[in-house]
Amino acid sequence: MTKALRAAITAIFLIVLAGCGTDEDSAQTSDQLSSAPSGSAVVSSAREELDSAQETAEARLDDAKLAAFVVSFRTGYADLSRDRDDEDIEQIAITSCTDIAQGADEQAVKSTIGSLAENNGTRPTPEQTQQIYVLVRPACP
Repeated sequence: MTKALRAAITAIFLIVLAGCGTDEDSAQTSDQLSSAPSGSAVVSSAREELDSAQETAEARLDDAKLAAFVVSFRTGYADLSRDRDDEDIEQIAITSCTDIAQGADEQAVKSTIGSLAENNGTRPTPEQTQQIYVLVRPACP
């Protein structure tokens, strides 16, 4: 259970508890309620934790997509992947996805792919560049 959820449950419990008691208890309950986190603070904290969890999940998903891209690239283009580490191949997808996110047109992205996929003087054919572009698209967020 997250801290925000615990705080929300505690705040609700204290509010309900405030309605059950004697007049002597009301001063004590009032003090407890004033020290309890406000509803907006609880919601804000819960929202921050949710956003953080979503970002973590997206990062893991992106890692999985990049790994799938690397495997597909190595499988389909042995001559372009020979003697390259995974990070170098991942950079093809990362750079291409960045270009796509910034609004680059397909032709510009393919040009970048052609340059980045080149390996030891072996440049991808236009057909290979198109196929690599198709592989890159699912890796993009």
